[in-house]
Amino acid sequence: PELFRGWNANDIVSDVLDRPNWWHPPPYRVGYIVVAAWWARLFGASIASLSWLSTASHLVWASINWVFARRHLNETFALLLATLCAFSPLLAGEARLALMDNYAVVWVTLAAWLFLEMLEQPQAWGWQIGCGAALTMAILTKELSVFVAAPLGAVALIERFYRKRPLPFWRFFAVLALPGALSVPFFVLAAGGLTPLLA
Repeated sequence: PELFRGWNANDIVSDVLDRPNWWHPPPYRVGYIVVAAWWARLFGASIASLSWLSTASHLVWASINWVFARRHLNETFALLLATLCAFSPLLAGEARLALMDNYAVVWVTLAAWLFLEMLEQPQAWGWQIGCGAALTMAILTKELSVFVAAPLGAVALIERFYRKRPLPFWRFFAVLALPGALSVPFFVLAAGGLTPLLA
């Protein structure tokens, strides 16, 4: 709550950037803030330490793509995909900086791959719970990740109604709709109430 009050009052002091608070990420991105605080406790609170978190996230992202591409395609494609991901100029460049983008991409990518697993095995609860949890973490990390649910939902609708696949419609709907709803109480809790959140 103190971070929220400081952000709303526009009195967060930044030695690096003399910018208004809205220039900085909002404090309700608890999915990243909690992990960054844990990381800082382990490795020290510094810009360099957060840069290493970004680098670790980049490597995890490339590994996630390799694991799931290997499951769905073949070893050669998976290796090529992981290599392209690891050496992506934009994301590799961001991995050197203390930014949250690489960490956010991990959760969005994991949610997308787990959704593909849901389509492959529509009756398996494990993939559905995993996808819902990953999407919830993506939204808690970067609130705009909620928009990922729309294209995933469109794919589910096409598979269910156009291709006539026997997908459990309401379970798929819950997996895509609940993460946004489950994130709201965390945002309110982090803000210290609904009023600071809306301010």
